[in-house]
Amino acid sequence: MTRSVLRIAPADLSREPDAAAVLALLQEFAREPVSGGKDLPPEVASRLIAGLRAHPVARLWLAWDDEDRPAAAVGLAVCQIGFSTFLASPTLNLHDLFVAAAHRDRGVGRALMDAVHEAARELGCGKVTLEVNRDNAAAQRFYRRLGYDDGQPGDRGDGVWFWTRRT
Repeated sequence: MTRSVLRIAPADLSREPDAAAVLALLQEFAREPVSGGKDLPPEVASRLIAGLRAHPVARLWLAWDDEDRPAAAVGLAVCQIGFSTFLASPTLNLHDLFVAAAHRDRGVGRALMDAVHEAARELGCGKVTLEVNRDNAAAQRFYRRLGYDDGQPGDRGDGVWFWTRRT
């Protein structure tokens, strides 16, 4: 597969192109079988960008394929800053990672995660955390390759496991 000209950049939700790209990618993510297989409810979609803008600990990155003109957003990472009392340092939680189907297996997810890990170091985070669906074997393999520790994954009752990686 040919590799695209990829650019990772923080999403600026005050810019319409970034806001539209985030919403479009999250809608595509919601339609994935692992995410429920249907669009976000209209009442959620209509509040999503404003809610993210207002959320002071949200951090988002977009992956842009610059071979397309205009550039196309092909991936998204949505994170939130937290704090670990046991590490006495901030943490960065990856809430969503999504790569558009046509752009998978091209290093987009890895590039987004590199940006997340770099931001975690810059913020002084002691770790990056994430949740992964217990039925999503592909995501689990990906996160293990990036050094995430699944410890003793236990089902919390929602089919999701909590994984960490020290920074």
